[in-house]
Amino acid sequence: MQLRPLEARQATAGNKPKQISAAPAVRAGLHRVRPQPHTNTRHKQPTSTCNAAATSSTLKDTEITSNPSACPFAAAVGSSKRSQPGAQLSAAEVAALQGPGWAALPNGNTANLPQPEGKHSWNPLQLLLGDFPELQQGEVPFLLERLRLFGPVFKWKFATDTVVAVLEYDTIKSLLQHDGTVMSFWAPPGLQAIGSEAGNKAMADPAARMVQRKTLAPGFSRQALRQVLGKVEAIAASHLAQWAAAEDPIDLAVEGRQLAFDFSTQLLVNFDVPEQQRAAVKAKLDAMFKAMMAPPLNLPGTTFRKGIEAKAALLADIKEVIRQADASSGDGASAFELSLKSHRANQGGAELSEDTIAESGISLLLAGTDTSGGGATAALAMLAQAPEVMQRLRQEQQQVIAQHGPGLSLAAVDSMTYAEAVVKEALRLAPPAGAMMRRTLLDLQIGGKFIPAGSLLYLSTFVGSNFADTQLSPSGLAGLTQRPADMAAAASAWSHVDHSLLQQQFKPERWLKKSEGDGASNVRGSSGLLTFGSGPHVCLGMSLFMVEAKVLLALLAREYDIAAVAPEELRFEQLVAAQLVGNAGSVVRVAKL
Repeated sequence: MQLRPLEARQATAGNKPKQISAAPAVRAGLHRVRPQPHTNTRHKQPTSTCNAAATSSTLKDTEITSNPSACPFAAAVGSSKRSQPGAQLSAAEVAALQGPGWAALPNGNTANLPQPEGKHSWNPLQLLLGDFPELQQGEVPFLLERLRLFGPVFKWKFATDTVVAVLEYDTIKSLLQHDGTVMSFWAPPGLQAIGSEAGNKAMADPAARMVQRKTLAPGFSRQALRQVLGKVEAIAASHLAQWAAAEDPIDLAVEGRQLAFDFSTQLLVNFDVPEQQRAAVKAKLDAMFKAMMAPPLNLPGTTFRKGIEAKAALLADIKEVIRQADASSGDGASAFELSLKSHRANQGGAELSEDTIAESGISLLLAGTDTSGGGATAALAMLAQAPEVMQRLRQEQQQVIAQHGPGLSLAAVDSMTYAEAVVKEALRLAPPAGAMMRRTLLDLQIGGKFIPAGSLLYLSTFVGSNFADTQLSPSGLAGLTQRPADMAAAASAWSHVDHSLLQQQFKPERWLKKSEGDGASNVRGSSGLLTFGSGPHVCLGMSLFMVEAKVLLALLAREYDIAAVAPEELRFEQLVAAQLVGNAGSVVRVAKL
């Protein structure tokens, strides 16, 4: 495998290098510093920076380590053991922690609340795999069936772990506002295994998380967005031109991943992968994605083993990039480089090991490929089914050009409220992160059920947003459970997102204020998007993803048309994260206007 830094490829082609790779920036002045223990006056708990993949590099004291996970579990790799709090909150402080549908219990289960119910089985296969095989048949039917039986808080088996599902939108959003106080990050064994040992250990230190966010933030700041905006436009323009020039229609299930791959490799870590080697690298990334959610069966031929082997091979690839990188005095223009520079400035110079850099590179590759791939591909696939939405995007671009000129400045991108609404609506219906996993740090009451400290939570943002947000669905889950026929119909209709469902549901105007466009008042709105989390650990990479998606839609609306070849065949499978099924429905024609 001969991966090369982006500027090395440019130099080979006779172009003056304009960017620097991550490795020279690191080796130029970063050295490894022995970590010092942190102290905390409140909880000692597993923590993280955010829910999104784009922020999955982990910093422990003065060493950057990795957490190679993508939405919805980015930076969620912590110890699988129950957390052991240090100095505790006072009873009065605990009693004050509460929100819609939940409350902390300073004195434990004094009210004798029932614990969540769930299905039980002594089937040997289920004891090993849990309810995962049933979940794979359709996440929404799986969760709605248990909602019918047990209410909006119930337990189920994720491999060998018992997790508590929470479906109420307001409860999930409120709990996320207290993330790090009442709950911490947790990930299934497969995701922990894909993570690095150092990264997993770093998640146990709350002070390290705060340092991590501070260190990573420069890579996703407004200044950083301005630096990468030109590269975002170039990548998007190149792919659109290739799609339009293709003799045959393109398959978004394939091309969308390639676009996301370029976004992640060039914007996040500034690595360039030669065309002939992309398929091999993508195959390794795909194997790692699958292993993250698979039962941890480390046997030859299993999904889990394939993911572990793929990670080892990809680490070797990225280390080769590091070895080939030439030092450069230019300014870096990737999230990783900017974060490393911030780290170097804050720590007075440091050198990181090759292993650490390679692990961090994998983290960001996984992060960007998953988030950008899922979100941007979903938006394109839905646009190909909705010519009226495409027309409105063109009208908005005419207004943007009149106000800001033809150039895509950050101010111009900010003004694209309808493009942003299209992206948000695509994320609502086909999110790259449809659930978040947490571990409770305190005894809690959630939905009238007693949840002991150390319990594992499965916060279904997908079900919460689409069925429990009372602004979108006024009767909420309570109304749904009172109408068995409607619940059965919903489970069937939402077993996957397809053309029929999109015809009813895809309404970007629900995200607009009434003053921002006609028709907004005729469509039920939404209380807010939870794909990137909420509260103190909302995803740092959300702003970069939105710039990528809005620039892509802007260029599409200005210069091209997109149409589905077989719209009735479109299908997204929802299993924690949405996946566009590669079939006739994912095939589109892109034509130059």
